[in-house]
Amino acid sequence: MYCSQGFKNAESFGISVLEALAVGLPVLVTPGVALASVVEKHQLGYVTELDVKVIASALENYLTNPQEVKEMGTRGRQLIFEQYTWKRIAANLIDIYQAILHQKPF
Repeated sequence: MYCSQGFKNAESFGISVLEALAVGLPVLVTPGVALASVVEKHQLGYVTELDVKVIASALENYLTNPQEVKEMGTRGRQLIFEQYTWKRIAANLIDIYQAILHQKPF
């Protein structure tokens, strides 16, 4: 499991979260991490408040539910390969640039 907290003036997007998901590791993030909503929406790990008891509870859940953890890891890898490969990122940028050139909302 990878843990990340969102702080002001820190990495705001969460590249390290993507890296963990790419290798099938569920993540534990705080709401301040930009990818927290993605983690929560796709059930790729845990999004907890920055509170020792809440984090400890999430870690306990992680350690006592290996099948759930495996499924989170599988979903994470799948999401990365569907949305965050360089090929996918480049295609998204091309779409944005074309929308700008044609003055369409993207």
